[in-house]
Amino acid sequence: MMNSRKRLKTEEELPLTVTTDNDYGASTKLRAFVSRYRDSGVVDGSFGELRFRGYGQASPYVRVTNDIDPEVLWELMTSCWDMKPPNLIISVVGGDAKFVLKERLKKVNKGLANAALSTGAWVFTTGLHRGVSKYVGEAIWGGANCLADSGQPAVNVVGITTWGNVPNRHRLKGQKGIGKFPARYRLQNETAPLDLNHTHFILVDDGTVETAGWSDVEVRTRLEQHIGQQTIGQGAKGAIRCGGRTIPVVLMLIEGGSTTLKSTKKALKKGIPVVILDGSGGAADVIALAARKKIKKCESITN
Repeated sequence: MMNSRKRLKTEEELPLTVTTDNDYGASTKLRAFVSRYRDSGVVDGSFGELRFRGYGQASPYVRVTNDIDPEVLWELMTSCWDMKPPNLIISVVGGDAKFVLKERLKKVNKGLANAALSTGAWVFTTGLHRGVSKYVGEAIWGGANCLADSGQPAVNVVGITTWGNVPNRHRLKGQKGIGKFPARYRLQNETAPLDLNHTHFILVDDGTVETAGWSDVEVRTRLEQHIGQQTIGQGAKGAIRCGGRTIPVVLMLIEGGSTTLKSTKKALKKGIPVVILDGSGGAADVIALAARKKIKKCESITN
């Protein structure tokens, strides 16, 4: 039986504690993981399960340093968070400020949700409640995501963003060795908080506060590259192989600015295919226009 994420009527109706066996198991595993890797880039204390005010489903989170080894994150996701290794990584980049998804492009978002569900993909975004990541979260939870009997979401939507840019991040700080289970988090319209439709969060601490940086993109890129070297059906320990095919990674570009252009350039240099949503504006349209001119020039030469 499948249960979709439901909104509670009021904040007061949200239970103060959730004490299922699964929750106890999850907190114990995450505490043990943080203890094991606190000297390897995982920040002790700032980890736990994030519960958005007014919503019942929890989203696990960790705070990490910007030099963390992607193998540690892979183990976190597959062994600690029990995320089933993906058949595909869909990494979505693009507008994160005042981006508004045009009506004719909403079908693309629904297609993304269905593609992620049908392929067993993980979806990566910035995890913020604004711009492209907000629309992606809404599309997947509204069109594809639900909770299976195991308690795991049908599609894992992972937010990777900079710790210093997260509003109300003080709510995510707990005691060392304990963390926060749960960490109560409130959405605020005047800021760009974490998005409630993301299933997991990796918060990258580079020592900066409220500064436009590059560290979260670097960590995300290294993680994607590492996952792309894993074999389909391979767990965190690399013991199982199935078919001998590595996990493909695809970058999806929707609108965006200069940072998006850098992300796209890095992906192409690493041989990662890029899907550009032409007509979404910004960097996506610039690259699409350049590609069309290049194709037209090649056609004129061959003809």
